[in-house]
Amino acid sequence: MPPEEIINDKDFEHIILWMLSNNDFCSWSDFTQDIEEDNQLISDSTLSIYLKRLKNKDLLDRPERDHYIILPKGKKRFLELSKMKKKEHTLNYPPEIIKKERNYDHWILWMVYNNNSCKWSDFTDEPLRINQSSLSKNINLLMDSGFVRKENKKYKITQKGKIEYSRMLRNYDLDRQSILDEESKRIDENIQKAKSFFNIHDVQNKNIKYRFLNYNLKMNYSKLQSSLEKEEDFFKILLFFASNHPDSYPEYISPEQFSKKYNMEKIILDFHILQIAEKEIFPLKFFKLNLDDGKTYYFPSEGKLEKILRSIVDDYVYKFTYLRKLDEFYMYNLNDLVEDILKDVCGNLFHEDLKHALHEFIINNYIKFLTYEIETKKQLTHISAKLEGYSYQTIQGIFQQSEIFHDHYKSKVSNFYFVYPEVLKAVASFYKMDVKEVFDKCYPLLEDRETTVEDISEIIDKEIEETPENVALYILKAIYL
Repeated sequence: MPPEEIINDKDFEHIILWMLSNNDFCSWSDFTQDIEEDNQLISDSTLSIYLKRLKNKDLLDRPERDHYIILPKGKKRFLELSKMKKKEHTLNYPPEIIKKERNYDHWILWMVYNNNSCKWSDFTDEPLRINQSSLSKNINLLMDSGFVRKENKKYKITQKGKIEYSRMLRNYDLDRQSILDEESKRIDENIQKAKSFFNIHDVQNKNIKYRFLNYNLKMNYSKLQSSLEKEEDFFKILLFFASNHPDSYPEYISPEQFSKKYNMEKIILDFHILQIAEKEIFPLKFFKLNLDDGKTYYFPSEGKLEKILRSIVDDYVYKFTYLRKLDEFYMYNLNDLVEDILKDVCGNLFHEDLKHALHEFIINNYIKFLTYEIETKKQLTHISAKLEGYSYQTIQGIFQQSEIFHDHYKSKVSNFYFVYPEVLKAVASFYKMDVKEVFDKCYPLLEDRETTVEDISEIIDKEIEETPENVALYILKAIYL
């Protein structure tokens, strides 16, 4: 195995030539061995490229299958690279924008992230020159927080530290390319870990792989580290969510089947499904589709599925709100609204078999979620935000009203339980002038929770007895009752 400084430089030509120069021969597995958990010395794809390139330059040869040796030209090249590295090897230091703030904990985090490991003197020597007491204080704070660890007299960043490093960068006005470079490093690291996990557990489905990678880049293991001893278990939980996505229907793996297949205690799996899907400990929210047969499918907020669904729901909510405002007698109710949404999404976005589960989800969860999100997170500064806020406020009021009527129907009692006066205004205002006296008697009673059907009926029936030819009274009674 090459020394750490050669491995850390990530110069694959130098690594390959070093190994061939220091061994009689090497096989493919020697180059791709793990140097730490879930981290290969050289990835398979990279190795294939470099071996071919070095062979074409006559620096190495493969006299037989899986048997690589160095050639004289390769030994010469190795010596040249070794001399160059001794002269050129330097540490990466923080940019001026970070150094000028003199936040030593940020300097240290930047160094251990961008140099793989650092010695004490790397911080105290030029150009950083952190004094001993400040260095000791800040390194101890970072180690106590779990951001940095000490190993063989060298300091290295932890997984938790990498997350903190990304958060730290937000405090600085870094140029676009610097931000993209840092993100590229994070993505590469996550993909390498995922690749190893997929190989171990034989994950072949490309859609599941993509969803897993997407979830992993938006969620971090550190939040569950106290309840999950190994990062691999965290990956298994992400795999469960990635496998049971509506796009996979009718394929499904139950928690029981999953725990057996991937050697994970079901109680641990169930607990963390609850934490992620119900407790919402991550910024990424998961929505659930509960089927009648007990199966549950999960899809994330801000994913392709949810973005398209949101766009369709938005469109129908706006349509419902505007046309209802335009015409008080607009014959289009909440059931029509939800049915129109389902017609658009079932068969195109979601499988037809998921229609009933979707209906329950939209009625009981999704519109409430959108309304809450708009009310709590959006400032009404732009015209689109104002229109959105008004439409969802209106639709939420109608949903609440609908729930009151539904509860009244289920209870089979004659109390109104606070029917919204706006309902009467919207429907009865067209002809109320014809029955103004009785209208004015009934209207205030609607806000009284003690009012019963009999109370209203008695008032209207009395008027009907006196003027049976007044059709408006019969219409009014039908609306109230």
